[in-house]
Amino acid sequence: MGFKAVLFDFDGVIADTELLHYMAFCKILEKQAGRIEKDVYWEKYLGFTDKEALEAMSRDYGFELTEEKLGWLIDEKAAVFDELASTERCILKGFAQLTSSLSKAGIKMAICSGALFSDIEGIFAAEAERSGKNYFKYFDAVVTADDVSRGKPHPEGYTKAAEKLARTTAGGLSPAECTVIEDSHWGLEAGAAAGAKTIGVAGTYSRSELEPKADMVVDSLTELNAEKISGIFD
Repeated sequence: MGFKAVLFDFDGVIADTELLHYMAFCKILEKQAGRIEKDVYWEKYLGFTDKEALEAMSRDYGFELTEEKLGWLIDEKAAVFDELASTERCILKGFAQLTSSLSKAGIKMAICSGALFSDIEGIFAAEAERSGKNYFKYFDAVVTADDVSRGKPHPEGYTKAAEKLARTTAGGLSPAECTVIEDSHWGLEAGAAAGAKTIGVAGTYSRSELEPKADMVVDSLTELNAEKISGIFD
């Protein structure tokens, strides 16, 4: 199969936002859960949708979570995240060059993230205001927590992202013609389960943790371009 598309995770791949999500959860759950240790968050909750994370935390920390309270906490967490993100420059080094390289090569691009669409929109809007760069123009499909019933490592998100891209691609495409770029083993598992090639970006997790799950591991997006990614398919 040929190489037709790249499906990007967002947090930890496009934007350095994992810490902001952690800080937002800590702030909204301070009274319910007390202190959530960073290493516990990274081990147990990173990669979950907000809904999945809050449901898991309610079990682990023993606080009640009604449907009404869940909806309120998701909205509150989104507001805190947006406030944090508005003051931080989050786009990771190498992303602009990679999207430019892929676009010139005619490679389709999508985002598949466990974040809310509003989180992604806010980060890109803040970056556009700072630098004048409209990164949304590169993406023909965006799949977020708003669009799936099961988060990573389930492949639902990546399957939906590939299906959306197929509708915008002459001759269509399949997941086997896509490369997933992820920073977590959950995301890599989801991409592989969807049938895509996988690239791990070390940082959130070490190379040794990502290598068993990935077709390639890099330390930064600066190491990637369209030609190098296409080599996975040779």
